[in-house]
Amino acid sequence: MLLTVTALFAMSVTPALAHTEGDPQQQPIYAGSPHPYTEWWEEHRFRVGWIYVWNDGVNLHVTYSNWGIGMDETHLAVAESLDDIPQTKSGNPKVGQFPYKHEGLGGVLTDPYTIPLDGWGPGTELVIAAHAALVNGETAWADCGGPLAQFPGNSWATYFNYTVQ
Repeated sequence: MLLTVTALFAMSVTPALAHTEGDPQQQPIYAGSPHPYTEWWEEHRFRVGWIYVWNDGVNLHVTYSNWGIGMDETHLAVAESLDDIPQTKSGNPKVGQFPYKHEGLGGVLTDPYTIPLDGWGPGTELVIAAHAALVNGETAWADCGGPLAQFPGNSWATYFNYTVQ
């Protein structure tokens, strides 16, 4: 059986990175998700943390938050269509070509992004692909949408949708 540690996506103007394990009333929720919580996976086997997503009317905020396994790199793509996320001809994501990236992080456990909402008004549905290279040599992907939100290629890479508030 997989190790289970709850991983969450949350939407708020100021995200709280605190988490109360096991109490769903205390767990932040990713707004717009069909699930009460969502997962951040290492190598499609272990849940390793949270990704918070929210907007304040001016910027989109995406914060990667892992516990225990540090991140060396994070890669982020945000678009209105999955077709606008960099991919190979076979449908695997090209993380090295994602428009937002932080490299040389040295094992941080938290990594925030702030992206202007230019042209993305309330009600705009975005596709977000969030990837990290972990210090243990593994990779992690946000898995909000479950098996229906996998890239069309043969990798286990996933994406999720977010509706601008």
